[in-house]
Amino acid sequence: MWADEDLLRRAMANLMNNALRYGAKEKAIQLDCYLKHEQFVIQVSN
Repeated sequence: MWADEDLLRRAMANLMNNALRYGAKEKAIQLDCYLKHEQFVIQVSN
């Protein structure tokens, strides 16, 4: 599997920033990574 390291790093930082900025206060942020239909999925939620 191939990914542009800089773009992946920026995307992860953006997802985490948004979860911190717009998510519920005092609630944990969950990071999930998994394969779905032969694609790698990264999910950030809180």
